[in-house]
Parts: sequence; C-alpha cells; structure tokens
Amino acid sequence: MISIIVPVYNVEAYLDKCITSLCNQSYHEIEIILVDDGSTDQSGAICDAWEKNDSRIRVVHKQNGGVSSARNVGIDIAKGEYICFVDSDDCVSDQYIALMMRYCKTDDCKMVMCRFKRVDDTFQADENQNITVHSIERSAHELLLNIYSVENEQTIVIVNKLFRRELFIGVRFPVGKIHEDEAVIPLLIHKAGGVIVLDCVLYFYFSRKGSITNSAWSIQRLDYLDVLTERMAFAKENFYEEFADKTRIEYCLAVSYAIKKLQKLDVTGKETLIKVLKKNYVLQARRCEFIHTDYAGLRKFAIRVSRWIPITWRVVNKLISIIKRKG
Repeated sequence: MISIIVPVYNVEAYLDKCITSLCNQSYHEIEIILVDDGSTDQSGAICDAWEKNDSRIRVVHKQNGGVSSARNVGIDIAKGEYICFVDSDDCVSDQYIALMMRYCKTDDCKMVMCRFKRVDDTFQADENQNITVHSIERSAHELLLNIYSVENEQTIVIVNKLFRRELFIGVRFPVGKIHEDEAVIPLLIHKAGGVIVLDCVLYFYFSRKGSITNSAWSIQRLDYLDVLTERMAFAKENFYEEFADKTRIEYCLAVSYAIKKLQKLDVTGKETLIKVLKKNYVLQARRCEFIHTDYAGLRKFAIRVSRWIPITWRVVNKLISIIKRKG
C-alpha cells in the first residue's frame, strides 16, 4: 500500500481539486492522509466530508504547527510500505502512483521521482492520458550534484517523489523552519543509494500568491543558511567531496544575498548579524577547494569578489562555460 500525505491549511478554494485527483488514481491500493493543520477556513470540514465518502481517506485535525509538523504527523501514522507527499493546492495525473510504483517493483528501488509542471488555477489534468515514460537510474552522487544544476527545482522538492517508508527512519522535517524540503532531500537520496528518474510530468504544481515560495524575503529566509551548514557537515561525514565543495559555494552566495537583503530591512541587531555572516562567508570561502573543476584560480577569485558583488560568481561561471564550449 502507498500512503499519500497531504498537509492542509486554509486551501478551501483548491482542496477539492487536489483530493479528486488523488481519489482518481488508477492504482487503488492507497491511503490518503489529510492532515488539517489548524485551518481557520472550511478546509477541515471539506476533509471530513471526503472522509465520509471514501474509506481510503483518513483525516487528522491538529493545532497549527506548519507544513513540516503536518507532514511528520502523516509519516508517524502512515500504514503504507511506500510514502509520497502532495501539497493541498496541487494535483496529480491519474497515473501518478501507478507509473512510479511500476519502477519501484520492477527495479526494487527505494526512491522514484517524476517531473512536475507549474500550472495556474484554470488547469485540469487529463484523465486516461497516454503517457510515454523514459527512465534512467541515477546514483546518489549524481542526484546530489543535480541540486546545484539546472535540474535543481525538480530534484530538491519532496512532492514529485515516491519513497520506501524505511527511508524515513530517523528522518523528519524540521519543525518551525522553512526550506524544509532542502533539509531532508539530500538525506533521503543518500539513504536510497540510487534513484529512478522518470522523464515525464505526473505532478502539477500550483504557484499561488501568499505561498511561502512566492512571499517577499524576510529574516526567516536565513533558515536556508542553517540547511546549508547541516548539508556541509552531512557531505563531509559521507565523503561527498564535490557535493561539499558546491555546498560551500552555495553557502557563500546565499550569505551574499542575505546581507544584501538584510541591509534593506529594519530589524534590531541587523549590523551584528551582518558582521557574523561576513565572518562565516570568509571561513567557508577559504575552504572551497575547487579540486574537481577547471579554471580554479578564476573561480576562487569570483567566489571571493561575490562577497561584495553577488552576480560575479554567476557571470564568471557563464564565461567559463562559453570558453569550454568553444574550446
């Protein structure tokens, strides 16, 4: 059985479409866990109505604790051998579970991912669509490096993936923080060892105003630096040298961006915080070894200058890419 965990909070306008797409799955051995995270609109009542009409649906009502808290509750009560997550304002193909389970069973893998597509609120998923599937197996090392590639968006989110439940032994989403997907995905990829990647769109991501992803920058965005700090320790502990170095680079760029944003905020202790961030920047920049890259000297120069001019790093990397293509 597959447990589909859906954290729900104030999404009354979108919830029915989401649950309908889950109930219409061509793969029937599922349970749908709706975790109402203290909604103040009619979302909780909508969940209860669906539970009465479909025996596969289980509803949990809890005090508001954030998406991580809601997902963790779902993991704790899940009965399925496999787990996946769907956001309550998104929807999925009717073959979402069936196609990913096909590869889980065939290749005995612990993690499968598909592609997602951004949609607006007018979108309707086609039922019984003939979907062509191309699959490729990626090692943990390859997929971790994808986090810092053009495939970043597809790799780092939790919602377009199917996991063997055992991967969550000792792994939970960080409660009270944002960037929760980025905190756990590297751990799950590592534990899975290898991942089957399906080159087809099965998940439809609705990007709405008011969501955390689309909100203005705030001091809470500094949670990302905590994620990267923990990621550097994880990479070192598990001997992912290239991943560790790329994480240090990302940390330096994230610090540069955070300092730029902090300077525009009116918050107490801002100057002290900026001073600490600059110190951390220098520390991590010095540790960037660039042992797996060409043009190491130029890259080192760029990462240090990015402390003051954040765009430098991206410009230099673009220039190096052009030089390598022409060479």
